[in-house]
Amino acid sequence: MSDIHGNSDALAKVLGEARLQGAERLIVCGDIVGYYYDASGVWNLLSQWQTDMCRGNHETIFKEWLDGDREKRDAIQRKYGSSYKIAESSMKQDDIKRLLSLRHPVQVKIDGISFLVSHGAPWDEDAYLYPDTDTSNVERLAAYSSECDVLLMGHTHYQAVWEKEGVLALNPGSVGQPRSGKATSISGGVARAQWALYDTIERKHVLMNTTYDPSAVLEQASQFDPDLAYLRTVLTRQDSAA
Repeated sequence: MSDIHGNSDALAKVLGEARLQGAERLIVCGDIVGYYYDASGVWNLLSQWQTDMCRGNHETIFKEWLDGDREKRDAIQRKYGSSYKIAESSMKQDDIKRLLSLRHPVQVKIDGISFLVSHGAPWDEDAYLYPDTDTSNVERLAAYSSECDVLLMGHTHYQAVWEKEGVLALNPGSVGQPRSGKATSISGGVARAQWALYDTIERKHVLMNTTYDPSAVLEQASQFDPDLAYLRTVLTRQDSAA
């Protein structure tokens, strides 16, 4: 999973479904914090699992917030909202240190399968590789065939799968803020969170969408960041087919 972005309501529902599906371990491709407001709750939920994580660009921004002067903090809050300020005050100091110590990329081996876990591209945590990325980027991903069997990445908030030269590259999408119309649609108070399930015995993957109630997150966004309408509209997009 990737791009949880402080949305503990979405994460709780995803983890509940993951348990029902028999999942035993989590791999998180960064951006645990940012945008929404319960970084502490997200961290506590992840801590209940055996979890491997890499750093995302929003962890880097959080460090910039913590190290920044008033002018820097004001600029970050204008662009991204109040989530970093709330994370700073709500997370335990030891948890913040562990969060900021995450590396990029990281190698994980499970049941003989080697995973290379990145946020953006493995060569740059802030590189966006969308589902329609050009051939040169797919070729560049294939160059990692000597380093892993499965390459995991996030950052775009879109689910995507590429397979080339024996390497599976997979983006599970975003738990906390999917951006594709279908995945982010809200109907009758229900939104969808994206993730993926990987079977290390069968070596098969399934892209998943889990429904949850986003009303509390939307209310918080209205309360803490009323001028950043994007934080609400991105969670309430309608299906493109609707």
